[in-house]
Amino acid sequence: DSDDENHPTGMGSPVPRRRRRRLSFDDTDSDEPHAKRHMSPTVSRRIRDGRALKEMKKILRAVLNHEKSADFCEPVTAEEAHDYEEIVPHQIDFTKILNKLNCGMSKDGSMPDPYLDVQGVLEDIEQVFANCMEYNKVGSEVYDNGKEVENFLVEQLRWHLPSFEDCYKPQIAGSQET
Repeated sequence: DSDDENHPTGMGSPVPRRRRRRLSFDDTDSDEPHAKRHMSPTVSRRIRDGRALKEMKKILRAVLNHEKSADFCEPVTAEEAHDYEEIVPHQIDFTKILNKLNCGMSKDGSMPDPYLDVQGVLEDIEQVFANCMEYNKVGSEVYDNGKEVENFLVEQLRWHLPSFEDCYKPQIAGSQET
């Protein structure tokens, strides 16, 4: 019998697979052929930040789908609150944050600068709840919804990004402390 007949495809010996060349990231200039190479701290941090930002997207999508988050998903309009712009100078909402995370276009057609790290996302999320606390009275429906959504966010951070939970400072009185 020939080798062609014994091969499962009947076409002879399989072609040997090439070994994939591993990319190494190194910011040192070593002339040693077998020097142990490590990823540079900068590259390693970018990878970690990229993974963390992906987790942040999951968290933000969960927050957007929360039953009480409707008041924080879109910009507040003058029809909803005629004096909102006067009281709240830095307006932001969850959809704007998600667009910025996705590097997408905002509803107004502008391209937001992308987030470089999770801390920037958390600062904008803190601003959403700070705005809620500043504009709405304690005990109002929107204030209470904000407190519930913020508690949900803190739980999501603890679950998905425990290394960042200390970076978030709850804004609404009565929200969970991390």
